[in-house]
Amino acid sequence: MRVVAFDMGQVNFAFCSGEKGLMGKEGNKGNEEVMINNMQLQNFLKEEKRPSPIVLYEKLFSYLDQFAELWEKTDVILIEQQFAKVHATNIKALKLSQHVLAYFMIRYQFSSKGKRKIVEYASSNKTQYYNMKFKKKKDRKQWAVQQVQHHLEMTDPVALDWFSSFHKKDDIADCILMILTYLQVDIPPSCSDVTIT
Repeated sequence: MRVVAFDMGQVNFAFCSGEKGLMGKEGNKGNEEVMINNMQLQNFLKEEKRPSPIVLYEKLFSYLDQFAELWEKTDVILIEQQFAKVHATNIKALKLSQHVLAYFMIRYQFSSKGKRKIVEYASSNKTQYYNMKFKKKKDRKQWAVQQVQHHLEMTDPVALDWFSSFHKKDDIADCILMILTYLQVDIPPSCSDVTIT
């Protein structure tokens, strides 16, 4: 099963894809593992500081079109749910997430049910699955990066090198954690002891 997760942002728009399958030698039952096989971080404001909404969404769709081959092979799309609170709503991220949702529903016939599924995924799922609570956002971000680094150290050194190359790791880490929690991948035992420094 291939899952793609998106973390919204005009400056740090991130997505990753991961695939769950049996890893092991022929004739050996092996373990089910998730292989992270794509990580992307895009800045839509790089060329233009304040593009009009139409220009921004044109850039978004053109960017997503570059990965058409990946979308064709994807079973589940996770879009980080953007919460609307009276004084704390990130309207730009909310609109961006709705455009990503519409893109996949219209172009690739993803739906809430069926073989090709699209899910608005609550950000709290990442911490609740691992029984973690944080008072400060920066602590949660730091934990997410450490969690993913530890997971990749144990499972995929190539993906770890790729992950380490990003300047803004927390957005990529959020995407990877969305995939891991959606596929219900448990923390390696020593990872629950990761401390925030």
